[in-house]
Amino acid sequence: MKKSVKGALLSGIIFPGLGQLWERHYLRGISLMVAVLACCSVVVMKATQQAYAILEKAESEGGAVDMVAILNAASRASATPDDLKTTAALVVLVLCWLVGIVDAYFAGKRLDLGEPAGREERGTSRTEKGGISR
Repeated sequence: MKKSVKGALLSGIIFPGLGQLWERHYLRGISLMVAVLACCSVVVMKATQQAYAILEKAESEGGAVDMVAILNAASRASATPDDLKTTAALVVLVLCWLVGIVDAYFAGKRLDLGEPAGREERGTSRTEKGGISR
């Protein structure tokens, strides 16, 4: 399998940034991973807050757990886009995932063509390594 396809699959299916790490672009890979983990933590914290609010409401109404009431409360809570931070985190999460796929693909494409990994990150060029420049 070509490195471009394998890197894109690692970043797209498993976790954003993993393809960059596999292609030895460590700074880009770790940056993507940190951004995605931060966005996921914001989303999980918001979901946890909503779950606690639903449980508190059910407890205040007599403590009986009615699945239909819980589902209705959950759908109402998720249907209102009142939290700009959560919406922004979801948008950034999707963008990071897409950037991870595209970047891993093109970085792998450069590796498939024989260019050294991470050359642009280290600031070296072919002429500095004694190669021929075009």
